[in-house]
Amino acid sequence: MLQWNKASIAPRVRALIDREEAGDVEAAAHRIGISSEELAGAESVLAADSRYPAARLLAALVRAYHADACWLITGREQIPAADLSPESRLEVANLLLDVANELLAERARLREARVAALS
Repeated sequence: MLQWNKASIAPRVRALIDREEAGDVEAAAHRIGISSEELAGAESVLAADSRYPAARLLAALVRAYHADACWLITGREQIPAADLSPESRLEVANLLLDVANELLAERARLREARVAALS
């Protein structure tokens, strides 16, 4: 059974930044729209009890780099349900839902801004 916890996300965030920005945290922070200090503190954000700061960070990474949210969260693109404990399955599902909600909220804000600019 796959062992999972939110702290395991940080190495994939670092790997994404290494691959896409040659490890330049400043460039990555600028690209996703947060401060470099916030991005450098990603491990603490991802390990925190609250899902929402982690969801905002992951949504920003998914949006900016077109990264696979499931891979960022679990390290795999597909995970058969039997590979995760019921508790981990629920935690992963909730975090994926939070990421999706963040992306949808951002899309709505962009639409509102475009409509406002046109009127």
